[in-house]
Amino acid sequence: MPKKLVLIVDDEPTIRETLAELLDLEGYETCQASNGEEALRLLESVLKKPIAILLDQMMPVMTGEQFMSAVKNRPELVSIPIILVSAAHNAQKIAMERGVAFVRKPLDADILLKAIEKTF
Repeated sequence: MPKKLVLIVDDEPTIRETLAELLDLEGYETCQASNGEEALRLLESVLKKPIAILLDQMMPVMTGEQFMSAVKNRPELVSIPIILVSAAHNAQKIAMERGVAFVRKPLDADILLKAIEKTF
């Protein structure tokens, strides 16, 4: 059975790598992007659609909120569940307004894994 793909979008390499290691141990495949713009390019080039996108809010080049706006206008991407993963004070409000899941940083692995499981 092929592994389910999760896209990790965060400007902090350590966070991306830690999340990738956690998800690998749980049987997921991951790909990574350091900002929203890079994530959009990656989504256009991957052959396999991710089951979820773990998205940081505060990033250079394109923030999580800007990424969600861009995805909303792309029919091929709009159905991919997004989990906003952030410590930003307004992130939970943004997640509610956008209709996406939210997990606060610092991360609790069990809460994150449950949020991913809810996407499929």
